[in-house]
Amino acid sequence: MLRLLPWIALLALAGAGCHKKPDQDHGKATPAAGSVGTGAGAQGGPGAAGAAPPAAPLDLEDPKACAACHAAIVAEFTDSMHAQAHHELDPIYRAMRTLRIAKEGEQIPQACARCHTPRAVSAPDSELARAGVSCATCHNLAKVELSAEARGVEALRFAEPTMLRGPHDVAPGKAVVHGTGPAQPALADGTTVCLACHGEERNPQGLATCATGVEHAGDERSCTSCHMPEVPAPNGVAGTRPTHRSHAFLGPHRAWQHGDLSLFAEHLSVSGRFEGKRFIAVLHNRAAHSFPTGFPARLAMLAMTGFDAKGQQVWSNFAKDPLADHPDAVFGKGYVDAEGKPTLAPYAAKMARDHRLERNEQRELGVEVPPTVARVELALKLWLVAPLAAQKLSLTGPLTEPRVILKATATR
Repeated sequence: MLRLLPWIALLALAGAGCHKKPDQDHGKATPAAGSVGTGAGAQGGPGAAGAAPPAAPLDLEDPKACAACHAAIVAEFTDSMHAQAHHELDPIYRAMRTLRIAKEGEQIPQACARCHTPRAVSAPDSELARAGVSCATCHNLAKVELSAEARGVEALRFAEPTMLRGPHDVAPGKAVVHGTGPAQPALADGTTVCLACHGEERNPQGLATCATGVEHAGDERSCTSCHMPEVPAPNGVAGTRPTHRSHAFLGPHRAWQHGDLSLFAEHLSVSGRFEGKRFIAVLHNRAAHSFPTGFPARLAMLAMTGFDAKGQQVWSNFAKDPLADHPDAVFGKGYVDAEGKPTLAPYAAKMARDHRLERNEQRELGVEVPPTVARVELALKLWLVAPLAAQKLSLTGPLTEPRVILKATATR
């Protein structure tokens, strides 16, 4: 594997909401149902949601209970990273969480749980927590109150336990197993509820680590328009529309788990051209946020390989050290401590490098090539966790290996 300089390869490992001391009042289970209570922070009620609770309430905390009416959505959700948000189900999160507990103490699980298991913040090892970012997390909302300080469940205000709403109006009393009512605004706009966890995260030193929401600010596209595309089928037997938004929650993990590159193909492009002695690679990020984004240990790299007229390889933009050979072709963030040494994002004093593609950015990378090069093959590679960061976390296996997410060929 190509050697990566530590200050870019040991990229940030802070997940959403893992640095503050958790608010002990959020996410407490009720004695009766084991679900999030309607304490001082919760708002809603029959008047707010538009329908009184039914006589036989649904178990909101079990996504499988929703399958009888919404089978298509539950099947999609079960295969999603939201369903795998618990540390026992996500190896990367588990490794990062374990490292931070060892370095910072036992307060870390509840802090991380604000986003990873928001219906069971105070019991992150419970069966309730294993549901991850469950159906109730989004559909049992009374409203969302975003702020710079509130992360995850701290921004969520839940309705009474039997109320479920979505992005569309549903007449009061329409469902026999849960309350219904007007569309939930935080879901209808396709963005607000997402920003509770995917907005911006800062480390204890105040340095931004994850900032997808900041990168997206001002873009007219919603989060759901890309990550929850319309599927040409009802959401289940209860569906009244011919389509529904996918609850697979499309993201980079699907490239590793299912070989699904559609999200990258739709929002990124790579091409190239020859100009005399130089070859110009062109990258276009059409996404509504930077690339790569989210978990800050992600790393992308554009490999260029030149072949002569006989098909023999005669050139490459990388030899051993990509940052030395072609730093402009390495896309990611790197953090350093107060002494300027490479460190992980939770412990960083400043960002040493941010060479990612900004939203809607088209960038050209020019490099001189030998005259014998007749064809250049381009491969955009992505790591979910940069190599040395994976080593620091003792991570191995397929999730630490790069995936080629885009290819292109240019001839002279």
